[in-house]
Order: sequence, then C-alpha cells, then structure tokens
Amino acid sequence: MLAGVPEAEGLPAGAVAAGFEGCSVCTVTAGLAARNLTGPPEGSLVWLMAFAEGLPTNVLVALRPELDRVLFAQRDGGRILAGGSVVAAIDPGVSYRVEIRSDSARFVVSLDGAVLFDEPSAFPGEPFGTVGFGARGAEVEVAGVSVVEVADGSRP
Repeated sequence: MLAGVPEAEGLPAGAVAAGFEGCSVCTVTAGLAARNLTGPPEGSLVWLMAFAEGLPTNVLVALRPELDRVLFAQRDGGRILAGGSVVAAIDPGVSYRVEIRSDSARFVVSLDGAVLFDEPSAFPGEPFGTVGFGARGAEVEVAGVSVVEVADGSRP
C-alpha cells in the first residue's frame, strides 16, 4: 500500500463529459486546487484519476497540501501495481495544472509543466478508461479539463 493513496471505495466515477467512455493513448489535463482543508489527521488530499475502469482500476495523481507531496499510483482491482511520491510545494487554494500522458506503454505525470514521474505502465494490458476527480478532508476545485486522444499511435 502506498501511504496516502485513497482506497477504491472513496473514489468518484464521474466522467469529464457525457458520453466519454475513455481512451488509452491520450493526455489528460486538469487544473486542481485544494480548498477548505478540514483534516483528517493524516492530511487532506485532492486527486485526478485517469484511465479509470471502475473505481478500483485507474491511474491516480493526488496532491497533499499539508505534506507538500504529490502521489502517483497505478491501481488494478484495488491493488497498487506501481507508484511513488515526490516532494512538491502544494499550497491550499492554489490551482495546479496536472497532466497525465499515456502512450499505452508509459505514463508521464507533470505538475505545472515539470515532469514528476515517467514510469512504464504496470498494467497487464493496455490501460483504458475515463476520468474522475475527488477529495478527502478538502474541497476539490477543478478547471480547464481536457482529454486529447492520439489516433495514430504517436506519443501524445
């Protein structure tokens, strides 16, 4: 278990747009801000999930303001296949541009244009799914959501 990653039952399954079923070779971008932090003791977090096939299978990027950390996790059936955590200044109320790129073999995660993670996909098959957002111990503000799909298989 990667410390601080929300459990599958706490994740929303909301899609970015009505009718959007998902993608596998694409770039998902959203502005995320944590507002009105209320705890819990282990800290608040807001997250963007992509390539989500139901709640327990997804790629998750979480911002943790009290700990100044960004978490990344590849989850399949609720199990964390791969992930990590890096130190990054995350201030409450500030919107950060989070980007997750996938060419189906790798995930590249950026925060405000700076690459934080560049990891091979740990999924047994090609990742595919929709996009959702959530928060624990805070309100999440989401803005500027985009999903750009690459049809020719080139790297997004």
